[in-house]
Amino acid sequence: VEESIKWFELAKKAPKYQNKEYPYINAGRAYMMAQNYEKAMAEFEVALTLCPENEDLRNTVDKLERTLNRDMPEYDFKVNFKQDNQENHFPQEDL
Repeated sequence: VEESIKWFELAKKAPKYQNKEYPYINAGRAYMMAQNYEKAMAEFEVALTLCPENEDLRNTVDKLERTLNRDMPEYDFKVNFKQDNQENHFPQEDL
């Protein structure tokens, strides 16, 4: 997970990255896998500012926000996004 986060950080800085929100979504998903929900939320919120029309992302942020407000230390949370461009998303089978 840590290695993937390093790559997502690099992708955020790439000047020609088409879908600027993807590295933030992917970093958020990696943080979710590591159960670091606060960092995941921060990444998802940035992604949402870059792509506010992404309903799947908005739903994920809403669910995570409700979960964090409940102060649940252990929560099995799966992030689902449409498979519109698989190579730009974190592999589903790893979640």
